[in-house]
Amino acid sequence: MQYDKNTWAPDEPIDEPKDPMSGMDVQWGFLYPPDGSQTTETRVPILDELRDRLNEKYNREFERLYDSWEVILDDGRTRATVEFNLASIVPFISDAGMDVNTLNVNFKSQLGIDITLPILFQSFYIDYDVDLRTVKGAIFDYNPLMRDTKGDRHYICGTSDIDDSEIYDMRLKTSRAFADCANLTAPTSFTSALHPAEVTEQLHLLQEPTVDELLNPYGYDEVAVS
Repeated sequence: MQYDKNTWAPDEPIDEPKDPMSGMDVQWGFLYPPDGSQTTETRVPILDELRDRLNEKYNREFERLYDSWEVILDDGRTRATVEFNLASIVPFISDAGMDVNTLNVNFKSQLGIDITLPILFQSFYIDYDVDLRTVKGAIFDYNPLMRDTKGDRHYICGTSDIDDSEIYDMRLKTSRAFADCANLTAPTSFTSALHPAEVTEQLHLLQEPTVDELLNPYGYDEVAVS
């Protein structure tokens, strides 16, 4: 991942960092629970390492220092979002200090833990392209003086090293789903499997009614009751 040290102004088009810095890689992958379902998860390894070192040093049981989730955007791409829930304690246990230096934050002087966080952030999101090859997004500094501690926005981008076999497996499942109604080794002939579903004949009924149709509904007879 690369992060732009410069602030990303609103409505400013940007395709690459102007003053880039590297670090704080992000992991995104598939999980296969025992129930046979398939889910995805986003992780930040350096924060997971910090959690483990804190648990070891203080005999605590922090589960995660952040929350993460994924959503599918309207154009079909995947967006991963991470919120650093415990960012507010970092100035007290690192060299970020009360002035909150947000770049290259180290924990050795305060905790004896030699881990450097490239950027102290409140949250970030990254959008994967359709092939899950590249990501682009925004990261927000941690700023205790701002609403929700959400500070300046910075541009972030990177390339993915996702295992191709995962993508190929998903595409193969999709292709096989059509195997019963299409044989690529022979001319396709008409079968009942290729006939549109009966529900398609009723789709026209879902259109918005006109004013005339609202005033004179089809099949409606008004009867005066005395």
